[in-house]
This record gives sequence, structure tokens and C-alpha cells, in this order.
Amino acid sequence: MDGSATRKTLHLVARLHYESDLSQVEIARRLKLSTAPLSRLLRRAREEGIVRIEIRDFVAPEEIRRDLINALGLKQAAVVDTVEIGLLDTLAQPVGTLLKEAGLKDGSVLAIGWGPAVRGVICAGLPRIPGVIMVPARGGIPQAAPHFQINAFVRQAAEQLGGVPKFIFAPYLPATQYRDAFMSEPAVRELIALWDRIDVALVGVGLPHTVDPIHAGTVTSSERALAPVVGDVIRH
Repeated sequence: MDGSATRKTLHLVARLHYESDLSQVEIARRLKLSTAPLSRLLRRAREEGIVRIEIRDFVAPEEIRRDLINALGLKQAAVVDTVEIGLLDTLAQPVGTLLKEAGLKDGSVLAIGWGPAVRGVICAGLPRIPGVIMVPARGGIPQAAPHFQINAFVRQAAEQLGGVPKFIFAPYLPATQYRDAFMSEPAVRELIALWDRIDVALVGVGLPHTVDPIHAGTVTSSERALAPVVGDVIRH
């Protein structure tokens, strides 16, 4: 029956199931059908547009975006509606749009942070903005985790944008007795001077290494106190 069922039949079984809230077993009993063809009829009703199922957002992303801008006094924001799978990859498109709208040009300075979100965006790809100078927003860290490889992020982002990469070969938290030695290096001083010219910074939100036991040794006591706070700490 289901192969030659008329739209009237499809409409009938759809109304009984979705409006009268009858189970497929009860509908099959009333129409003297088995449940297998009934299931196919309901599927056809959806495929042919007789039934439309809509999953509504609790709050629309655009509404959240407006509230975010108003609450924090932001110039611009983007809110991504996504599922858990591929979450970080979906950030690349709105980040790319914001970068293009930021007015970056030849000689502009873009700072790159670290973290899973930054890595996900860069791995997914950034738009072409030739001539932008790429700088790490902080020093390196003695960890093998891929989301801490800040100089690699700078290189990859520069390749994607067509920009100029600048690297820093100094630790994130140098001991006090070594800091002056690092600061005396011409290459380090040249990069630090670019920090005063930063036009845009691409950083993550939060301190993932405060809650990850593997990387907890890189956390200072003051940073540990900030673990519940939403924000990113960039310290040089």
C-alpha cells in the first residue's frame, strides 16, 4: 500500500500520529495495516512536505549577539550556533569575517595567542589579508600539547593570510634572573616593540591549563585564582 499511497492517505496517517498523538501501533490497528508500511508512510509524509518538523532555538544566535554587544559595550561580536562535533572548526568563518571587517592592511599587526580555540580556527583556515605582520602574543611554554605551539600558529596563520611571521624564542615565564638577558636580545626587543602596535589579537577565552593536571605546572598562583573567570590572560 505505501508505494501507491495517495496524499490523502499520507495526510490521514500524519494527522493521526502528529496531531491526535496516536502511536503507530494504534494507527496500524485502526487502518488494518502492519507497522512497517505505516512507518514508511510517515517518512514519505515528511519527505513530501506534508509534515514539517522544526526544532526552535531557545534563544536565536542573533539575539544573543545583540545582548552580548550591549552588555559588554563591544563594537562587534559573532555567536555560533553549532553542535559539539566540529565546534572549534565552526568558529573559523565568523572569525575570518571579523578579521576582514577589522580593516587590517599591509603593515597591520595581528597578535596570535594559544589554546584549543585558536588552534581550531587556524587549522580550519583564515582569509587572505596580505602584508599583515603576525606576532605571538606571549612566549613559549615547555609543553608538547599541540594547542601550546604558539610560533607554529604564527607561521601557519601567516601562510594563510599571506602575512609576515615574527617569532619569539623566549619562555612564557622566564625566571627573574634571565628576564634582562632575554630583553637585551635585539630580536626579542624588536618583537616586543610590535606589541605596542597590535591592531587585532586572536586569543582564546579561559585558562584551560589551570584545570588540566598535565599542564597545571605552568600556572601561577594568581592565574589559578582566575580559573572560574571568563577571560584570557596574556602576560609577557
